[in-house]
Amino acid sequence: MNALLEETQRRPKERAEKLRAYIAENREKPCAVPGCNCLRDDASTYCNAHRRRYREHGHPTLTPPTPAKLKALEGLLVRWLSEPAEGLSGTIFADRLALWDAAQAKLMKPARLAVPFFVLSGAPGYTQRAKADVFLAHFQKRGHSNGAAMLRWMAVRLWAELRFYTPPGKQKPATELNRFVNLHAGKFVTRRAAFRRVGQTPGGPKRTYKTDGMAGIRRAIGAQLANAVEFAVTKDWIYGGQLLSAAQLLI
Repeated sequence: MNALLEETQRRPKERAEKLRAYIAENREKPCAVPGCNCLRDDASTYCNAHRRRYREHGHPTLTPPTPAKLKALEGLLVRWLSEPAEGLSGTIFADRLALWDAAQAKLMKPARLAVPFFVLSGAPGYTQRAKADVFLAHFQKRGHSNGAAMLRWMAVRLWAELRFYTPPGKQKPATELNRFVNLHAGKFVTRRAAFRRVGQTPGGPKRTYKTDGMAGIRRAIGAQLANAVEFAVTKDWIYGGQLLSAAQLLI
């Protein structure tokens, strides 16, 4: 029994020592972004500046889509969703609309999850998924449409299909693309959730909820939106040739 206890206590120390050794070695390597001569930041593939940009924007060098371009793509998607395509029967089209409504319903969160700021900020036990649920509850409480959030996810995904490229130093293109799309779709929700800590004095400062894990919360929101979109229109919607051709003209 004592030997087992010693083993369980020893393993975390060994992992910590290996991590320290890796960080020390990694800090001597150049940033993975071509042309950047700065050294890497801790265990990251990137220097501090590119690491922060990767965390905030989902890519160290790619300029994210502008709100105007995403709005244009959303308009295209609304037309695509609301007008039966050639060869699509009326029954199938009606089923698609019904699935879209059902997907929005699946995203609904109980009103009790719209907890005050201090509850979430003072509860380190919340998972990223649980925090995502809180933001979605506030988003819905303010009267925003789940369909609008789903459209934003689809618009970002459509933009990414045409403009996204795998970040330097990363080896999993599909994972990085999903990370990028979920992050930017999640921003759409968090910026409209109006989840703030309000100052105690009238007219006092208002501070938007932010943590070091904000990017993770946004990706968790985006993952829920991705599941809702897949439920409504399947994964294959993105590969419609006419849709991609029309999107190319807008961006």
